[in-house]
Amino acid sequence: MNSADDRSSAQRPRRKSGGLSIVLDIGYLLLASGCSFLLWAAFPGVHPAAVVLFFALSASALLPLRERLRRSALAPSASGAFSPDRPTPDPAGLSAADIAAGDSPNLLFSLSQFMHSTSDLGILSELVGTQTLRRIPASSLRIALAEPGASFLSYVYYSESGCRRSEREGVPFPGDEDLAGEVVRTGRTLAADYSQACRERGLPEREPYAAWAGAPLPSGSAVVGALVLLRDTPFSGAERSLLESIAMIAGPAIDRARLAGESTRVTERLAALPRASRRILGSADGKTLGDAILAGARELLPCRAAFLLLPDSSGGWSMDRHSGLPEAPADFPAIGMDHPLVRPAAGDHPVFLDRLPEEDAFGSAAGAAGLPFRSAVSLPLRRKEKILGWIFFWNPLRPLPPNPSDERMLGELSSVAVAALEADRPQPPPGSAAVNLVEELSSLQRLDQELNSASDPSGAMAITLDWAIRYSEAPAGLAVLAVDGSFEVAAADGYPDAARPEARARPPMDPAHFSKALQSGKAVLVRSQESVSPGLLPGGKSALFLPIRRNEQNLGVLLLESGSAGAFPPAEVEFLERLASHAAIAISNARLNAEVRSANQAKSEFISFVAHELKTPMTSIRGYTDLVAQGAVGPVSQPQANFLATIRLNVDRMSALVSDLNDVSRIESGRLKLEFSAVPLAPAVDEVLEALRSQIDAKEQKLTLEIPSDLPPVWVDRGRLIQVLTNLVSNANKYTPPHGALRIAAERSSNRWDPAGPPEVVHFLIQDSGLGISLQEQKSIFQKFFRSEDGTVRDIPGTGLGLHITRNLVEMHGGRIWFESEWQKGSTFHFTVPVASV
Repeated sequence: MNSADDRSSAQRPRRKSGGLSIVLDIGYLLLASGCSFLLWAAFPGVHPAAVVLFFALSASALLPLRERLRRSALAPSASGAFSPDRPTPDPAGLSAADIAAGDSPNLLFSLSQFMHSTSDLGILSELVGTQTLRRIPASSLRIALAEPGASFLSYVYYSESGCRRSEREGVPFPGDEDLAGEVVRTGRTLAADYSQACRERGLPEREPYAAWAGAPLPSGSAVVGALVLLRDTPFSGAERSLLESIAMIAGPAIDRARLAGESTRVTERLAALPRASRRILGSADGKTLGDAILAGARELLPCRAAFLLLPDSSGGWSMDRHSGLPEAPADFPAIGMDHPLVRPAAGDHPVFLDRLPEEDAFGSAAGAAGLPFRSAVSLPLRRKEKILGWIFFWNPLRPLPPNPSDERMLGELSSVAVAALEADRPQPPPGSAAVNLVEELSSLQRLDQELNSASDPSGAMAITLDWAIRYSEAPAGLAVLAVDGSFEVAAADGYPDAARPEARARPPMDPAHFSKALQSGKAVLVRSQESVSPGLLPGGKSALFLPIRRNEQNLGVLLLESGSAGAFPPAEVEFLERLASHAAIAISNARLNAEVRSANQAKSEFISFVAHELKTPMTSIRGYTDLVAQGAVGPVSQPQANFLATIRLNVDRMSALVSDLNDVSRIESGRLKLEFSAVPLAPAVDEVLEALRSQIDAKEQKLTLEIPSDLPPVWVDRGRLIQVLTNLVSNANKYTPPHGALRIAAERSSNRWDPAGPPEVVHFLIQDSGLGISLQEQKSIFQKFFRSEDGTVRDIPGTGLGLHITRNLVEMHGGRIWFESEWQKGSTFHFTVPVASV
């Protein structure tokens, strides 16, 4: 498409919009003129010049109708999503003012609120995708994320012609062969003619669309992915700006969700590792051992098939077991030491291959068995300098090199498999290497269980130090955390008081050995020179510095000291390095949890500060508004009174929002205090209904009250109970149409809803015949800032905080809250509070 065609196609919708606008204006003027002459005819005695006045009044009265018709005729469809059955509106005629006139600010505000309410990557990507397509029409929308530590991208969301293409998601592709890769590398938005952009960069053209736009997804100082749109008409500057704004808001949240998902995946594999170890070590004989090894391998690194290769008499490797092949395999050929999958250079780490020689016999045999080669990971089963066998992961579900976390998991699996393979040989005598290795692996499993209970990095370091000292029988040890390029003492054990360093202080020694251990990633063993101790222990002869690192991140160092010059033999150091590797995962997770807690605390303090600072100006606005409305500075006309009422209404709404934010801040920081007492229910319910009576009467709703007179007092904070009831009854009123029905009931009951809670409770029920809650939104109803996507519901004012606060208040009283709802038929909210002891 040349530039002239672009301009022509861009101008056609503009001419059409301009012509329609002229027709609307002419119709508006004719209608206003007709109304003015009708008014003049109704008052024949007035002067003819009054026609001008009648025209002005008619024009003013019809102006809102004219603007509504203009928006309906010229704006995109309600869904805003691209449909292949109708032409896509050409956005080239849109200006920034056109987009600003819509609800783009509301979109960005809603997105920013929702991003903090969920860490589910699927929900976030679906939200970003659907909401973007509602504002920027496109044929295809994709969210591409960069694979950590690799030059690959993969889609977490892929939409084509309004349909989700899940088969295209999660499949890595080279970033240097796609325009999305350039957006990620440069961190700049790109909107261009697709074919021209590909030709200029020497990239293959794979898309059938003419226009391409992509915005970087930032997270901190890094770019983690790209938000991509494609269609057949060019993207305007205003649309590009809106796309950038959406990506800027979505980037940090999507990255957090991805990291949370990765953390969950690591946690699941950590849980799978002990299961696999028990299965492997519990295998009774060689017939079941190979199957157990492959089953554990596929659980840690999912793949289409797996092979176990053991040494054969020819000096090569032959397949001993297979798992996952769709057909019974023919005889697999043995492979030699020069095969790409078993190169000696690969000896310590798993190796990823995405190509084999064309005539490779092993790959051909796998293809004949139903799984042609696409990629593979080979894992050596090494015991010291000897390789006992190999595990081939054939066609991994994620065709990428194993990341550091994968490597550590596979390394542990390799150690377990080696121990089991050696134990399957003639039984070794007690104290042999195989028996010792099994005992070491059992110790590591118990260490993992203890580390999972640590809530902060210092606690995890202290646990790790205790295990290291017990295993090595070192008389003293020190655990230090790496903090901002320096070191900080986390725990110390075994030092005399004079040499014992203080917690959170810098270690009182040269940090060179700490730095050397972290830089090398390996243990550093230092022996004493003459009479000078290499560490802090008086008379110490040996000091072992163990680095604790994860994903190239320096977390800390363990220092173990001994008075023996021959302490810490190589086999012991090898196990201690594995122990440090296990600890690194728990310490990293504990650090992330501490950072999240700190961020939440800072957020809560900021919200509390803002809420407090807003109260004073709002009090002044409310007070002066009331004074002016009461005529304190002179008579007030009806239009002025209406304006003042609007100001007062919005100040009240802002005051309620500030109060809710303040409650949320106090709840999250644990600073919300409750003053419990025995509270009679009838007066509290009467107070709630007195405050809401005018709202209920204004909608002419039927209210049924079922509060028995013999209900006992409840053990609650009276003000907070009234707040809970007010929130629930107010919601029932807001979301129920005029002439609907409300029901408030209470009963004394044994606590059948929560056996672990108070034995006797008062069960409240607030029922309405209103809009109800759709099934897909019911799981999110108690989340912060949640608002329904239904237009009817969103038109009703609200912040999405009331139910979140209500749930927390009920639970802080020792009660439970739940609901039943059916879309368009109404909702029933239940909650319980404990009965006061007599």
